[in-house]
Amino acid sequence: MVDRPYLSKSLMDLQAVFDRSNTDWNVLGRLEHELAQRTTKASQALAAEVRAALESLESAKVVSIASGRAVSGIAGRREPPASTSGAVSIRPQQQSTPTPAGPVQLGPLPTFRPSGRKDDPASILAAWTALEALSPQGYKRPEDLASGDRSRVLQLDRGIPWGPNAKSKPNYKLYFQVMLGAVALDKATDELVRVFGEEEERSRPDNKKAAIGAILVDKEGFVLEENGIAVSSFAWALKPALELQLGSLGAWPYVEQVIIERLDRMVRRFDADDKPIPLDLAAINAAHRWLVDQCKIPEHLVEAPHFSLKVFHHFKAKNPPEASLLNSFYLEDLTLASKLIADKKSGAGCPSSEHLALLAA
Repeated sequence: MVDRPYLSKSLMDLQAVFDRSNTDWNVLGRLEHELAQRTTKASQALAAEVRAALESLESAKVVSIASGRAVSGIAGRREPPASTSGAVSIRPQQQSTPTPAGPVQLGPLPTFRPSGRKDDPASILAAWTALEALSPQGYKRPEDLASGDRSRVLQLDRGIPWGPNAKSKPNYKLYFQVMLGAVALDKATDELVRVFGEEEERSRPDNKKAAIGAILVDKEGFVLEENGIAVSSFAWALKPALELQLGSLGAWPYVEQVIIERLDRMVRRFDADDKPIPLDLAAINAAHRWLVDQCKIPEHLVEAPHFSLKVFHHFKAKNPPEASLLNSFYLEDLTLASKLIADKKSGAGCPSSEHLALLAA
């Protein structure tokens, strides 16, 4: 009987194993075997990546042998999946400390220039998306993010609150949301006013802050499988706005996906036995620092992470909780509308450009 060491692993876990060990014959062989037992489209997509990595290693080996050189960058020979008798243990590189990561290179982002038409839906939606990206969910005190309940606010300088001793309340599961620092909204607004001028209709958000990002973990400190990470559009959009590059802000939906994927890989760590490691202060600070660098937030506007929030989720709820909404409520719908228009699938029921302009006003 063939052993399946990754039988209990989720697809996200398997992706993390692949990302860490995509030059190791043994690990790739076991991943290939495990994914062959799974039938979802996502599993098949990862299986294709694994096969491509194996083919790349095979090609490198052939080239190296032909040239008389040692095989470079290959961790070991490919072996079949181990049987239950005499299984070979897998020892990927230990990830107990956060791995330093440089900023993601987003490449040239799409820009939206005036088309010369007042009724151009794509331009209207891009401008609206830019406005919403610069409209974060602000707060003055941490308890504002917990419906005013100060007892749910936990200071990180007193230690990590999750773990075996964390207690919930009856009929509820306990989670923790870690806020990855914040941007001072009043100071950021001052910076924007210096560039664009002041609007009489808008008041200064005195003492308000906008969260840079958030991570949701269970009571043991493990990041949730789905919707466990959120990032702020404002944190990313501020720098382009200050540099008058407003045309790129409509690309936020793409940028958000890339940033969340990289952040997810950073905070899901594994030990030498491939067991997940709970989130700790080192990982929190590393994630914060990476976000600040990635978004190029001016340092004098940044507040470091210093608190988490208790999240109580009823045990009968069908779906797990999600990280807090940090951005405008409209961004997701604007993204969908922009995609439908770009794909010429908006249909007759889509609002006219005049309606879009009125809504955005």
